[in-house]
Amino acid sequence: MKKAIIVVGPERTGTRIFTRIIIEGGAFGDYTHEQRMDELLEKGEPINERIVVVRRSYPHNGIWTNIGDIAKKLRKMGYINIKVVVTTRDWHIIIKSQQASHNILPVPNGMPRDILERERIVREAYIRIFKQIIDERIPFIVVSYENLLMYPEWSMKKIVETLGLPKFPKTKIVNGNEKYIK
Repeated sequence: MKKAIIVVGPERTGTRIFTRIIIEGGAFGDYTHEQRMDELLEKGEPINERIVVVRRSYPHNGIWTNIGDIAKKLRKMGYINIKVVVTTRDWHIIIKSQQASHNILPVPNGMPRDILERERIVREAYIRIFKQIIDERIPFIVVSYENLLMYPEWSMKKIVETLGLPKFPKTKIVNGNEKYIK
């Protein structure tokens, strides 16, 4: 049976590293900002991949993507078995990481630099993510970036087992939190 995994979380919560783990575990997809699955979802044509992964930071390019719409498109492509992976990271680190990335890079779509506004957006992201998952009745798991840092082998093993991936990933885990704690 074809299966699809949707990795979603507020910006800077580890969606890329968790997507990379899933890809190295045997899924087709991309962990970078360029997503081949976007074009494939728009075409809606079946593809010859047993397991696919779609990654979304929330909001995605300033847009509140509808997880249910992604799931419907995946189902039309023959992916009936769909799971969502929701990423989490320490709240303070999320905000510091967002500030650091947006203060170095151009601010996309007017993304706020204000801490209180960033916190509001992160809260809103989790509310929207869980509401959509519940409304669509899509099975989900929650994965923690900090847990991955502390117990990388165990965390990757559990992700592989829970998602039914065919192989164990060799993803190198680097502590992206340390620079924000000092």
